[in-house]
Amino acid sequence: MDEEKAYVSGIEEQLKLWQEAMDKIQKKIAKLSHDEKVQCQDIVKNFYEKMPVVYQHLDALQKATPETRDKIKHDIESSTGELKAAIEKLTTELGS
Repeated sequence: MDEEKAYVSGIEEQLKLWQEAMDKIQKKIAKLSHDEKVQCQDIVKNFYEKMPVVYQHLDALQKATPETRDKIKHDIESSTGELKAAIEKLTTELGS
């Protein structure tokens, strides 16, 4: 069970780091022209829609039975992969 707590703690720490990165990105987006902002809005929107989903998966993981843990971990990895991709895409587009 300690391994499970370490896993959850690691994901939560990564989410905090990505949130900090997104805060910085949004400050850069605010300085863009309207057209440039529009290009970034979908990515930002998807990021903020996906973030609570990851927290829901983490809550579910802590309550999961051994039979369902692997599926929930897969869902977490998929969702965090999408968050990471969003940060990377915006960072690349904004030259951060």
